[in-house]
Amino acid sequence: MTSAINHPKLLNPNGRRVYTSDPFSLMSYLVSVALLIFLIIQSYIYIAAPGRTYTIVSQLFGISVFFCFLASGKVPRMYFYIVVSFIFALLLSSLIIGRQNPGMGNVANVLSAAGIAILLLRANIVKGLVVLWFFGVAGYYSSLIVSGESVFHQNAISVHMLFVTLTLYIIYLRKDSYIPVYPTVILLVICICVVGRGGIVTSVFLLVGILAVNLKRMIKYPPRRTLLAIFVIFILSAFFILSAPKNQYFQPVNVYRVLYDFKSRQDVTGARPAIIEQYFRDSSFAEILFGQEVKSGSIGEDWGGNTHNSFLGLMQFTGIFGLFIFLTVLFINIRLVFIKAVAGILLATLVLRMSIEHIVWFAPYDFLIFVFIYYYISHKILKRHLLLANKQRAFRAKMQTSVLS
Repeated sequence: MTSAINHPKLLNPNGRRVYTSDPFSLMSYLVSVALLIFLIIQSYIYIAAPGRTYTIVSQLFGISVFFCFLASGKVPRMYFYIVVSFIFALLLSSLIIGRQNPGMGNVANVLSAAGIAILLLRANIVKGLVVLWFFGVAGYYSSLIVSGESVFHQNAISVHMLFVTLTLYIIYLRKDSYIPVYPTVILLVICICVVGRGGIVTSVFLLVGILAVNLKRMIKYPPRRTLLAIFVIFILSAFFILSAPKNQYFQPVNVYRVLYDFKSRQDVTGARPAIIEQYFRDSSFAEILFGQEVKSGSIGEDWGGNTHNSFLGLMQFTGIFGLFIFLTVLFINIRLVFIKAVAGILLATLVLRMSIEHIVWFAPYDFLIFVFIYYYISHKILKRHLLLANKQRAFRAKMQTSVLS
């Protein structure tokens, strides 16, 4: 099925193109470079400033993009209403709870994420620059592993690599091209190296999904370069893992440590249900409805404000109203699986990791949430225009037939 974002010949009733796939131009490269700088800044936040959720530069860029698209009429009405709903829930929560921090940074984060999502799907992005960013981040973490840095139990690394991988796949999705397997293989290898259980489970789920989508095509047209890359990565990762007990250069990659970690860390797994139970047990009715102070609420004192669950994290900031909005949108977006299988797999992967870690709401890669919202809404717009165009063609054909007869 033709991509909902990249349709080269779709005309609206006035004869103007609605979605286009124009050749690369100077503006395309400038926009792509600006996006690359934004992605590098987001990566810098994860690598060098893990306590921060945004920078002023990246937020201003995203907000400017959002209002530029809004002013040009390229923001669908439903998408705009969803963005405004999240902002309203944030402001209502801050007003009712009386937070010390009114949450304007989070409001800016929503606007910025909404703008970057549109940019990823509407602009003619140079794919090579995003691929370069992906290998830059993967290479940096690989160098830490090979150099013997202590990277065990660092969920931030596996989460960051997941975000980078999903962003790259969104570019491939936008181009409506073949979805390669190598990003997920690299993601899985790094997650194994850093002993991230959630990362391993999520990357295996994504790998199975990507292979399932590409299975028919891979059987009919085997991509030699992709298969060769997978083989080389598999051999290297097997060498890293199996030689770790003997080789001083690959000490962090220890298969026995990975297996032991999976078996022994039951306290963390058991903590997640306990956090959810404590949140609803110790929170007042008003806090459940409108949210609570992150650091001093029912989760703040015992767990440092970390809910280990993005849905519960959203409730902290917006209460039940914000969570209801998100779950409603998420339920509607489930139909992406039937619209575009790859988009559905990417969304399911993100939701799976969100259910076990507080990785979004409100964080550097919140734009991934809005990407899927915008993609679904754009598909519905495309479908309406196609139906209208077909009706117009049928009407004109009927009129011509009646005139000739």
